[in-house]
Amino acid sequence: SKMRKFILRWLSGGLKLFAESEEGHVMDGLTTKQKELFPLFILGKSDAEIAQLTNLPEMTVAKHRYEIYKSN
Repeated sequence: SKMRKFILRWLSGGLKLFAESEEGHVMDGLTTKQKELFPLFILGKSDAEIAQLTNLPEMTVAKHRYEIYKSN
C-alpha cells in the first residue's frame, strides 16, 4: 500500500514536470484525477492493473482513459 502510494506520487511528480514543459499544453484540459492516471496509461498499464493500484473501480479508470483519448 505504501509502495503503491510512493509509485503514484513519483509518477505524478514526473507528470507535473511534463505538464510544465513546452508540450504540456495537452495536459491543460485534463482533470486532476486524469492527470494522476495519465502516467499509468503511458506506461501501458491495463485498466484492471490501474484499478488495483489506485483502488478505483475499473469502470472509472476506463472512463478516464476514454475521456483523455477523446480530448486529444
